Amino acid sequence: MLNLIKNKNRNTYAEIVPLICSVTGESESWVHEQSCFVDGKLPKENWRATSDLRVLWMNSAKDQNAELEIYRDDRYVLESLVSYLFWSRDYINRIRRVSPMLERVTTNGGIFKQINTVVDFGGGIGLSSLHLQQLFDSMGYDIQVVYHNVPSAVKQNEIATEVLKNSRVKICIQDLIPDGDCFFMSEVLEHIKAPVNFLTELLDKGDKKLVFHASSFTLPNQPGHFELYDKSCDKTNDLVSGSAITKFVNDTFFNRGYKNLKHVYFWNNRPSTFIKEEFLINPTNKKHYKLPRY
Repeated sequence: MLNLIKNKNRNTYAEIVPLICSVTGESESWVHEQSCFVDGKLPKENWRATSDLRVLWMNSAKDQNAELEIYRDDRYVLESLVSYLFWSRDYINRIRRVSPMLERVTTNGGIFKQINTVVDFGGGIGLSSLHLQQLFDSMGYDIQVVYHNVPSAVKQNEIATEVLKNSRVKICIQDLIPDGDCFFMSEVLEHIKAPVNFLTELLDKGDKKLVFHASSFTLPNQPGHFELYDKSCDKTNDLVSGSAITKFVNDTFFNRGYKNLKHVYFWNNRPSTFIKEEFLINPTNKKHYKLPRY
């Protein structure tokens, strides 16, 4: 099993490539070509897979059929890999670093002691789910991580199933939002045309104590992203720009009694972290709650 707490990116990449080849039927040289891996160096951006999928997406109708086409493309498996290596992995490490400060300001000995299930929503090829589970286990929290993905992401799910074999992570492959009292969503919401409607359904279902999300709404040219997003919480199709949708996403949390946690480790609001106000020892009338620095 991968040790994602200790692994450097190049180690994780080297270990996951044979599995990607096994599932996709592609060669290792194809994977290296798609990732622009040359002389042991792995670039953070401008993977060929991303560039090719971007062209495919920008020339499409950006409708449901176009979404299915890119998400079923073998190259999108590489998109899931780069998303973990250079984004999700960092967000999880930020959560680890901020957890002592968060524990000090939340009730009953800390919020993580009150969380039973963390859902990694849209978990890609399973690396972020495994990393989260290894993190919580290493910190002594009795938290069950749930890998979630939609059934149409067939090859992602197949890889994730192998990645998560012999781990404690529960696998949940379904279109419906799974149950859980904490959600981790890394680079997911920008792939949903109506994110406010989605979040309304998410937050109205059960008791979500804590929600982490990092969403790139302002990158419309990326595969699966949109130029305009629906800010309504129903089917009215009220469209706004990617730069404007963040306010409506945040208001969805604020209107349900959540506070946006602020800390230097959550640089640039990544991940944006929302906690139910009732779990704060010292509630505030402000929308944001500044964590102690240390």
